[in-house]
Amino acid sequence: MTARLTRAKIFRIIAGIVGAVLLIGISVIAGFFYYVNYAGRDLDLPGCNDPLALNFDADATYPSGNCFYPRTVISYERRSRITSRAYESSGLIYWNDKFWTQNDHRDLNLYGFTFEAPMSFETITLNGLRNVDWEEIAQDDNYIYVGDIGNNYSNRRDLLIYKVDKLHLRNGDLRYEIIHYRYEDQQHFYSRRQPGFGYDSEAFILKNGYIYIFTKEINTLSTTVYRIPNRAGAHVAERVNAFNAKGMITGAMYLQEERLLALVGYNFPFISAPFIWLFYDFEGDDFFGGNKRRIGLNYLQFMPMQVEAITTIDGLSWYLTNEQAGLRRPFRFGSVQMIHELDLSPFLEDYLSRLPPPDRYYYRGFGELTDPTNWFTNPNGSGRSPADFSGENISWVLTTQGEHQSNKPLILEGNGSQLIIGDGIHPVQLQLPAIEADTVITRQNVSILVD
Repeated sequence: MTARLTRAKIFRIIAGIVGAVLLIGISVIAGFFYYVNYAGRDLDLPGCNDPLALNFDADATYPSGNCFYPRTVISYERRSRITSRAYESSGLIYWNDKFWTQNDHRDLNLYGFTFEAPMSFETITLNGLRNVDWEEIAQDDNYIYVGDIGNNYSNRRDLLIYKVDKLHLRNGDLRYEIIHYRYEDQQHFYSRRQPGFGYDSEAFILKNGYIYIFTKEINTLSTTVYRIPNRAGAHVAERVNAFNAKGMITGAMYLQEERLLALVGYNFPFISAPFIWLFYDFEGDDFFGGNKRRIGLNYLQFMPMQVEAITTIDGLSWYLTNEQAGLRRPFRFGSVQMIHELDLSPFLEDYLSRLPPPDRYYYRGFGELTDPTNWFTNPNGSGRSPADFSGENISWVLTTQGEHQSNKPLILEGNGSQLIIGDGIHPVQLQLPAIEADTVITRQNVSILVD
């Protein structure tokens, strides 16, 4: 009996030693994992770091993507009916002091208008292009991107995005490149006119040399993100990620410097329930890995509007357009095409104010050069603007091709400021009475005339 007890004690001792070794090993592995993932972030703690969330953690300094928010429904600040020529408004950008939109079928025109006079419009015709289903437009400093990406029945083999040169477009000369693509995981191209196979899209954004395409999935109400290189040619769209949007995504807007993405859409078949998803404080192209918040639009105000496009200038005021939609028989019921202004500052102002100060601003390509409100944190003319030109160690970047001139001197007052002109590819001409800065950097194809 005694010998058996002794063996049992020995067994327990050995088991305890093995358990301790395993525990130490697990602790070492966990510590190594923590070091690899978080030590480079100055020991930031992951968690819900958004003060507007219900589960806000004051100790969290790095977003974990698990924030929860109260149900939110907002109303518009103002709205205007736009020209009936843009009855299928499906994309929206702000360029050259105007909003620009396009119809999603056959029409080859871009329509430009102001919020104050939306019925008075400018037309740019893109002769030579083909409009099967233009569902989105976007821009950077030198190009407008027109997406012939609609694919309701997942049967198209001619999906493409036109990359249109802004400078020549303003001068009445159309020059463009074509970016063709197909989805890497699409195996079948359906002949039946039956929607819902997952390869339809109405939204894309530009980021770091790539175009990111967001699908519109009528069956799952999710969106899948694919990316293609931002250059002419035939490409295979690489799958990046997916997200349960609980609705169909119809438009996108991205502020790269602010790490802020907005997707707009509506619920099917209830097109009178449009929404906006806000994604922010994420890393790289993990758009859904940071904070994400759904904003509903007032049901009574937006019934039965098919919201198709979204854009912003400053990241606080946002603009949507909707298509003309509804019934004509046996009775008339529906909505006309409109532009709507929304105030999202209650949801984004705190986040934007906590971002590090930018180290560069881009001239938006139009407006007075010496007016700081024409300089933004993103090349597409969106994001934060400086109060003046006094910031230290700021790069002021002018890459929009064409002739730029001002009757006033451009004075960069901050220490370490520099004016960077040109991107080495597109020709830039600058004429100013004076440039005052520590450094003026020019690349190829740049000419400067300083009086």
